[in-house]
Amino acid sequence: MTSRARKAIAIACLGVLVLVFIAYQLWMRLGKDAGHWWADPRRGAQEGTEFGMNSDQHGCLDKAFKRVREHPGLSASIGNNNFLDACLKTARPTADFCDPVPVDGGINIFATEDWRNTYCLHAGIDNPVCAHMLIVLVVHCQNEASQTH
Repeated sequence: MTSRARKAIAIACLGVLVLVFIAYQLWMRLGKDAGHWWADPRRGAQEGTEFGMNSDQHGCLDKAFKRVREHPGLSASIGNNNFLDACLKTARPTADFCDPVPVDGGINIFATEDWRNTYCLHAGIDNPVCAHMLIVLVVHCQNEASQTH
């Protein structure tokens, strides 16, 4: 076997080891969340629907912010987004709830990025998961605006 072939085999083995290590790390990180509400996106929507039945829109947003503070990781973000979406759909409307939300120009998440980051900072959350969650709020308010006009 030539030295070039040995190098290729060594590099391939090293690559496999790196992939196994990465897969193990992901499994450990995601596996530890198994069974928790933030690991199951459907559960977030169910809890949002239930919470919204007994709340107004501001209550939904406050509860969603609390969820982001308690579990700011990526594994919780889909559940938090689903919670807020379902909650806003079932909650009592709040007067002027969507007033601070930019709804001009259709649904463009990039146009609202600065607003979403600032809104999260005002809520005391410096986390991109929060800004991502507020896309749900922007879409909700844009849908409401389009239905009233």
